[in-house]
Amino acid sequence: MSKRDLHNKWMELRASGLSYDKISARLGVSKQTQIKWTRKYAQELERMKAEEHSAMIERLALTKKMRLAAMSALLDDIELELSKRDVAELPTPALIRLKLQTLSQVRSEVDPLEVHATVDSSMTRWFEIVSKCVKSDVREVELPGGLVVDIQK
Repeated sequence: MSKRDLHNKWMELRASGLSYDKISARLGVSKQTQIKWTRKYAQELERMKAEEHSAMIERLALTKKMRLAAMSALLDDIELELSKRDVAELPTPALIRLKLQTLSQVRSEVDPLEVHATVDSSMTRWFEIVSKCVKSDVREVELPGGLVVDIQK
């Protein structure tokens, strides 16, 4: 490896937060040399660290966006299935529990102000139900139309 390649690799590893000892083990550069390089290239290292940090935040935001999209698709499927169900069917309470759990996950992913700005009133009602369940030891939920569902089963 050329001296320039070695230095570039060191910069990359150091900017990613690797310790001097680990870099020494990988590249064979003494700790003393690394300290000198750190002082000499401090501004460039800080810029690289900031870029790495920004990239990491971007990856996390994308992951969060993907999780929300998956939960949204699941909620759509649940809504569709609930609209087909007869209230007397036994699996309905389990499906409602799944919906409440998924809404709770969505709520933990989204800023409450953002939620209220983007959901309709029926979704806001579901968030209220989830909130009550989380804050207390609620066992049953009364749905519109008077149906009472045991959400603890």
